[in-house]
Amino acid sequence: EDCGQMSAWYIFSAMGFYPVNPANGVYVFGSPAVNSAVIHLPGNKIFTLKTINNTKANVYIQSVTYNGKPYTKSWFTHAMLMNGGEFILTMGDKPSGFGKNSIDFKAQTALNYRGELIELSRKEAMLLKLLLENKNEVVPREKILQAVWGYNVYPTTRTVDNFILS
Repeated sequence: EDCGQMSAWYIFSAMGFYPVNPANGVYVFGSPAVNSAVIHLPGNKIFTLKTINNTKANVYIQSVTYNGKPYTKSWFTHAMLMNGGEFILTMGDKPSGFGKNSIDFKAQTALNYRGELIELSRKEAMLLKLLLENKNEVVPREKILQAVWGYNVYPTTRTVDNFILS
């Protein structure tokens, strides 16, 4: 029993995107099985994904536009989905350079701060998560290192003693 996760993945995948890691709020593009998908959101917002040249042979994304502007990343955030908008994927039968720019590919997590999308590395995201979980408390250096590096490390130089987020 997968509690419906396989069917949820299929629906996402058929629309042309899916959450690789559902916890980080980032979706990656795939190869859509449909020519158009519409999601009706709260506040009368609409998220649409359309395709051009979508056939069984054309499984590779050639280019993407988001709200009429070129979009080069192979991923987008949950905040973008919830804000509504329109993605148009142009498909082709050969791999293209879409999504291969290292700066577009590197993000593992993104933070929507006052309407601005801020890309975070895995280490920055882990530190932010730790600070948010311990709001208004002093977070000891060892706990920070554990969150950022994933295991206990004790460097010989002490650059940071504690953080506090208030």
